[in-house]
Amino acid sequence: MSLISVQLSNLLNLIAEKVGSFGLSIIIITLCLKIILAPLNVRQMKISKLMNAVNKEVSASLETRKLETQEEESKIRGEMEDSLLPDLNQHFMGQVAVKGIDLQFSIIILFVNLFIFMLLSWVSFTKREVTV
Repeated sequence: MSLISVQLSNLLNLIAEKVGSFGLSIIIITLCLKIILAPLNVRQMKISKLMNAVNKEVSASLETRKLETQEEESKIRGEMEDSLLPDLNQHFMGQVAVKGIDLQFSIIILFVNLFIFMLLSWVSFTKREVTV
């Protein structure tokens, strides 16, 4: 982690020397990162539009389907609730278990969990149980 921060600090200082302002150098670095990540954002928007179209088709087909009994309806609802796994597929399928949670928040939570577990595993595996 320190390698990235050192490199970004060096880049920030280099741009600040050329431009003459740290504020402007932060803006330049931010714009460069936005430009680099723009293709990923465009791809995400395309996938989101496709998934919305698929979700509308699925909703339309579910509305046209006639349920014979109340038991069958409750069985289908139970299956849909069971299929809401805690993964990113729920965002693409439009069946978010908790309202108000978007894809970016879920990804941030996944990375935070990844960092915590990587840190815990590093601490536990580098700990020496026997001293020589």
